[in-house]
Amino acid sequence: MVRVCLLLFLGFLMLPLSLAKAETSIAARVGDGIITTHDVETRLKILFLSSKMPEDERVKNQLRQQVRELLIDEEVQRQVAKREDIAIEDAEIKKTFAAIETRNAIAPGQLVPEMEKKGIDETTLKKQVVATLGWQRVMQKNYQDQMVISDDDVAIAKARMERNQGKTEYYLSEILLFVNTPDQEDDMRKNAMTLYDQLVKGARFESVARQFSQSATAASGGVIGWVVVDQLPMDVQKIIIRLDKGAISQPIRTQMGYKIYKINDQRLVGVVLKNQTLVDVFQTIIPFVDDAKSVAAATEIKDTVKDCASAEALAKDRGYTASGYSRGVSVGTMPKPVQEQVMKLKIGQTTPPMPMDNTLVFMTLCQQSNPEYVNTVVDADSENIKRALFSERATQLSQQLLRRERENAVIVRVGQ
Repeated sequence: MVRVCLLLFLGFLMLPLSLAKAETSIAARVGDGIITTHDVETRLKILFLSSKMPEDERVKNQLRQQVRELLIDEEVQRQVAKREDIAIEDAEIKKTFAAIETRNAIAPGQLVPEMEKKGIDETTLKKQVVATLGWQRVMQKNYQDQMVISDDDVAIAKARMERNQGKTEYYLSEILLFVNTPDQEDDMRKNAMTLYDQLVKGARFESVARQFSQSATAASGGVIGWVVVDQLPMDVQKIIIRLDKGAISQPIRTQMGYKIYKINDQRLVGVVLKNQTLVDVFQTIIPFVDDAKSVAAATEIKDTVKDCASAEALAKDRGYTASGYSRGVSVGTMPKPVQEQVMKLKIGQTTPPMPMDNTLVFMTLCQQSNPEYVNTVVDADSENIKRALFSERATQLSQQLLRRERENAVIVRVGQ
């Protein structure tokens, strides 16, 4: 105890006067380890900077306890790694810093200077990296055999893919907030809702996941990968199937805690288009004269054209000589803005006016070929499947071990 007090006193003398009070204000104790209010505020600052969340005191107040709990977890993880004689070398820390620089388009070697300009010191960055890398080593040391994904595991996953052939699968990212004890339920639900509100307002999902998620996917920005909806719990399925690409789910209570999902993409299981969709279209091309006449022409086309025959008749009647049919056109060869408009059409429908080279172009869909499909389950990437299975298993084992270590640790929280 005398040694701890002496270290605290020496540390106080070394602090800038402006930070001394904040540094020595204790937020929590984990055994002999101390988490200060400065640690909490600095981690909050990292979150707001990396996710581009606007500085908001209400949000900070809501997340402050969650950040303290994350720092408690990290301190538990550091102490477990130390107990098991696991040390993280400077070279490993520098390598991780370099990866952060690449991910955030920061010039090599400039992460620390850039963060220090924003009031975040190198020690804070190192502590987070050491906790993460140390815990990974702890998991490898104690659960290496259980985390091995066998060829049989991959074969079972592929068999499941075949059973789900033609169903929709989603490319998901996640943020997981553990609920370790019943008394955390309300706080975790509120914290999850606070994060959700910030995400839908534009906060970067990947950055929030790296700072807050307690899943094994946190290191990759929360990316889970391709998941067939049938593999998800029923309560999750009901929400995911209603979301569009790019959408973010409201917090969902799962067995482990609260999860927020992002729908990065979606597709059919085990199938890809063999050829791009082929279409026949009639292009009505009118010369741009002035805004008023162009609007009048567009209105006439909207009111008159009901199919390709009526589009052709109108073009002849109005003398739009550049108009005509384009047959057997691959949608993939069209400019992307045109692709997006054409793929929305049903037979007989016409696109809005599209400006092109001093003309206005309208495309009426005459015919569309049925796309051909090929089965890709046999050639599914085994490495991707292994990574997904490994992440799921690692998260479960990590939560189990961390929960046991927290129960055995002496944790004292100071203040609210």
